Amino acid sequence: MLKDKELIIAEIVSYLYEDHFRPKEAEFGVSLQDGVALFYNLVTMPIDNSELDGLTTTLFEAAGNFYDSDLPHERIYIKDIATSFDAVIKKILFFTCPPKFQTAVTSKWMLKRLVEEIGILHGNPSTILWDTPTPITDTGGFPAYLQTAYKTRNKVHEAKDWNAPQLSDRFIACLMTYVYLVLDNYADLYSGIDAFVKQKKDTELLQGVDMNRYLTQVENRVKTELTKRFIELEMYEQELLDEDIADRDLEEVWEDSEEETELDENQTDETEPDDDTDEEDTDDDADEDEMLLRREKRRGKISELRKDIPQMIIRGRPGMGKTTTLRYLTLCDAQRRQPVPFLFYLKGYQSNKGTLLQQIATAEAMEAQWLERYLAAGNGALYLDGLNEIIDAGEREKLKTEIEGIARICTNMVVSSREKAYDTDRFKIPVFDLKPLDAAQITEYVGKVYKKEEIVVLQDGNRQTYTPQTFVQLLQKSPKLYRLCQNPFFLR
Repeated sequence: MLKDKELIIAEIVSYLYEDHFRPKEAEFGVSLQDGVALFYNLVTMPIDNSELDGLTTTLFEAAGNFYDSDLPHERIYIKDIATSFDAVIKKILFFTCPPKFQTAVTSKWMLKRLVEEIGILHGNPSTILWDTPTPITDTGGFPAYLQTAYKTRNKVHEAKDWNAPQLSDRFIACLMTYVYLVLDNYADLYSGIDAFVKQKKDTELLQGVDMNRYLTQVENRVKTELTKRFIELEMYEQELLDEDIADRDLEEVWEDSEEETELDENQTDETEPDDDTDEEDTDDDADEDEMLLRREKRRGKISELRKDIPQMIIRGRPGMGKTTTLRYLTLCDAQRRQPVPFLFYLKGYQSNKGTLLQQIATAEAMEAQWLERYLAAGNGALYLDGLNEIIDAGEREKLKTEIEGIARICTNMVVSSREKAYDTDRFKIPVFDLKPLDAAQITEYVGKVYKKEEIVVLQDGNRQTYTPQTFVQLLQKSPKLYRLCQNPFFLR
């Protein structure tokens, strides 16, 4: 029976520490607990290799049950532990030196060659591995365990003749050898396993293994957040000033314009203006007017506009439905399964908690480097809600700088904001304002909110009933009230 991880680690530590590891503890900058834990991860980490992955059950089942068993079972378990020697070294090479691992597999290195290549002889000649008596440097330390483990591996067929003390000595020697192997290669092994896990995770996500589960989670979450009274709003494009132009005092612009006008008026009748100059001045005036004025361009429903405009800013007044719109776009992507949507509420952004992408990745339990590569490859869509939610000017500037950088690598991105929080063409991507509800949309929205054919309104102390259509007609009798109710917030 295979015991759980923590119990096996605790038992191995208890077997080794006091009498065997403690005298050599100063040689290593890592505790025995951490060394055994990494040894466990090494053995149990699947790498799609039938020989090495088989260690998972045989080695730790034997180690975990050795001292709980009778003599016949100890003889069986020592075989499983000792014959794992080759596989343990190969697996260390797999994570620390892949080229050497491939050579070991293709060339079918024997145990002696593996021991030499892994570099654990500690200055001793390889002859210490054999039966011929050879002086061993530091006989109370690792080489002595290595010699015993090597002999146990090569003479495991004699296990039927070993008594309990002999079996125990060989058991400890094998465990000490494996732990020393891990500690000798601790830094490279730790980083190698970590890199392998990340790469495997990236591969699984790119293959859609974990991504399917993620998309289902997103779909369920957004469905819960998305109100049933949602209606798709129309938007119209705005052209904003470049930030460097917007920073100029508009009075300076008008003063320049007035000075040019005075010069024109002071021209004498006898002076004939150059025709080409007039034409150039006219063109300049037109260009300046175009830069200074916001002009309406493309318009339509968000789902239609998004087909041709993958990057955009969505602006709107409070309550107009910016957050709901981003949730709707996220749900659409999740249901289509492409692009993979990542919705992040910017009110949670804090510059001291890492980059924006790191915070998004943390929220979704992903790796930031993988997320950046995934977005840069065009596989994902980034939805950033509420630029205006960051009140502190310094924090908002840091956030804008980050979004500006992300916009250069992520070609599929939507950012929502109130108008005042994004009033210049900072990100160099199209800007759309949510259009106020028209009569038909108010009618549709009211019908979804109240879910009834009739709406009861108290007027002059009397109860009056209206259908959604007649209710809108009532609103239209008061222009101020109607304009107010063109914002969905006031119809809830």
